[in-house]
Amino acid sequence: MTTQTSSEETRDSEDTTWSSRRKRVSKGIRRDLQEIDVGFSKAMQHVARGVADGMDEYVRRRDISAKRKRDGALRDLDLNVMRAATKAAGPISEAPADMLRASFRMRRTLRKGMRVVTDRFDDDDD
Repeated sequence: MTTQTSSEETRDSEDTTWSSRRKRVSKGIRRDLQEIDVGFSKAMQHVARGVADGMDEYVRRRDISAKRKRDGALRDLDLNVMRAATKAAGPISEAPADMLRASFRMRRTLRKGMRVVTDRFDDDDD
């Protein structure tokens, strides 16, 4: 029979608090920039995943065509490319929505920044 020491008990209780903590986020413009970065990163991930899925599908279908008939990879090239492009289109189609969400945040950030700049110029005129 093993017993936990007080340090092990506190470590266990700390583990639960770490998982329930909220993500640390900056305030103001930095927060907006972080969210813009997240949006563009998601978009690039969707594009990369779509390209990878499409290439995997093309290679798989090319190999099947090559095994079935002589010059099958060349004969079925157009069909294999079309099917691979169809497979790639799914994840890639999500990228514009991610970019659009990020651009909304970017416009708001630019408006805030322009407001700060114009306020400073207005103060200099006095």
